[in-house]
Amino acid sequence: MKRYKIIISLAAIICGLMIACDNTDYSNKAPFDNMVYIKEASNSNSERVTFRNTLNEQKRAFSAKLTYPAGKDIVVKLKADPGLINEFNARHGTDYGMLDSKYYSLSNSELIIKAEKSESLIDTIYFNNLLDLEIDKTYLVPLTISETSGGVHLLNGSKTLFYLVRRSSAITVAANLKDNYLEVSGGKGSTGICRGLYIQRTKQYGRCIGYQYDHGSRTAFLNAYR
Repeated sequence: MKRYKIIISLAAIICGLMIACDNTDYSNKAPFDNMVYIKEASNSNSERVTFRNTLNEQKRAFSAKLTYPAGKDIVVKLKADPGLINEFNARHGTDYGMLDSKYYSLSNSELIIKAEKSESLIDTIYFNNLLDLEIDKTYLVPLTISETSGGVHLLNGSKTLFYLVRRSSAITVAANLKDNYLEVSGGKGSTGICRGLYIQRTKQYGRCIGYQYDHGSRTAFLNAYR
């Protein structure tokens, strides 16, 4: 027991000496280096830009963020880096190609994080001329921080945001049948087609104020009329 008390006492003395040796004043300084990253990449470093094949333009917002505010303005430069394509494909087992630069643009390639602030203003990446893209093919745009000022380091895990751009052949349109007259002939039990949906009446006359939609059969059962 005495031996254990001696060991504990020595450990306490060593810890005290280590604390005493660190005379850094952390009242106005964090105990770790400041780092910058893309805010939207903090949870996941990829973001899907999937859109209907009839849309020609899309946009996504992003910003740069520090781990804590700096005492001066920090300039953050960004670019789309094709050199990161192989890294993404190797990690995810994919074979995506780089989206041609004529299909995207940045509203600003430099972001400024003001002194005593931890985040820049929101910037935007625009995707244009999307009708020219091959349907159901995925392209990559690796947006990455290429340079910072003020000696601020990069947070490697979140310095890059990969946009996965895909023009989809699938078009999903929500059915909105409320307060609409339906061109379905016949009485109760008759069927027809309205906006690409199979319609089956459950009552003979009236205006639809409610319905139930079965996704499996793509049938809207109209069961509330007035």
